[in-house]
Amino acid sequence: MPTALPGRPLGLTDLPPELLGKIAKEGGPEVRKLLGQTSPLLNALANAEVTSLRGKNIGVLQTIEEGKYPLLKTLDLSPRSLKIGDKGALKLADALRHPNCKQLTSLDLGNNLIRDEGARKLAAALRHPNCKQLTSLNLGLNKIGDAGAGALADALCHPNCKLTSLDLSLNRIGHEGAQELAAALRLPNCKLTSLDLGLNKIGDEGAQELAAALRHPDCTLTSLDLRGNGIGVEGARALADALRHPDCKLTSLDLSANNIGAEAAQELAAALRDPNCKLTSLDLSGNKFGAAGVQALADALRDPNCKLTSLDLSGNKFGAAGVQALADALRHPDCKLTSLHLSSNGIDDEDAQALAAALRDPDCKLTSLDVGDNDIREAGARALAAALSDPDCKLTSLDLRWNGIGEAEAELRTLAHTLGRAFLVD
Repeated sequence: MPTALPGRPLGLTDLPPELLGKIAKEGGPEVRKLLGQTSPLLNALANAEVTSLRGKNIGVLQTIEEGKYPLLKTLDLSPRSLKIGDKGALKLADALRHPNCKQLTSLDLGNNLIRDEGARKLAAALRHPNCKQLTSLNLGLNKIGDAGAGALADALCHPNCKLTSLDLSLNRIGHEGAQELAAALRLPNCKLTSLDLGLNKIGDEGAQELAAALRHPDCTLTSLDLRGNGIGVEGARALADALRHPDCKLTSLDLSANNIGAEAAQELAAALRDPNCKLTSLDLSGNKFGAAGVQALADALRDPNCKLTSLDLSGNKFGAAGVQALADALRHPDCKLTSLHLSSNGIDDEDAQALAAALRDPDCKLTSLDVGDNDIREAGARALAAALSDPDCKLTSLDLRWNGIGEAEAELRTLAHTLGRAFLVD
């Protein structure tokens, strides 16, 4: 054990490097920050234990290449002020090929003004053997079009590429880019399990290409986000057909904010009843398919083959008939839903009372209910509060915000505190 010199107390730099490393590792980010400000030695020891880093500028790439973060696994370069663009993407692509970067498993490049050229450079890096640990890449909120999506699709087919999660949301990808990605999903070297193409413009044609890929035995995708893509009846029908196929592995599908009407909702409901369908999470919010579509989905929830545990039907304006159909489904012993989102649907006090009655049923399995931004007033809020006190009610989270529930708000807050549950009110 080191001893202090006469007249000088023992300092951190007098401790053995092994002990300092342990302090840096177990102390967390704040302790490592403090150590880094103390001396060059302690700074090096602190950096050696860093596994996650949020870069403030592109200069962080040089420090990575210099080996200052040998255990770095997660790199976030998405701060709003960064905006690395294609030039920064080129530097990053070079860094990804560097031996000192080969431990990186997750990279966030969201909101960086990256275009097709930058996507091409990053795609080339994904093929490099030193980049084969990278499993998660976020390129959301950039300016990548079909050409960039095609380059990334080519990379996904390379044996050195190990990506399992790819976020390309909020870009400029159309049906041609979706077609390239769909072709990659069919190949055995592609390991993607999660693909986010939300808020692009793939349309029905792109959705049909992806649906065909989902039916292929080599496609490993389990999660697909296609929100806000202008998908209509034809695209939704193709996806519904894919869900029935025995080789389709999807468990989560987001089709929110598209143009799916009642007919397509009925097609998806029929797919949920098929024994080959593996979906446990479905988001159909913002599609305005009305009571007919909701009735078909409610009927599917009663089917023993339906595996859904999470359903989002917010913003579909299906009225009292739709709410009653869902309430009846929640009471059915074969309904497996634990999470239900019904915000922005014009739900009133009578509808809330129907839901409250369902929550009291011993067969209802809901633990989370969102009925925010509706027309529920004090009577409906009190009915839900009474249900929450019922021993058969399993709800732990209730969202009643933006409903104007008046004096019932205080009662719900008190009840939430008493029951130890998470309730959100105005």
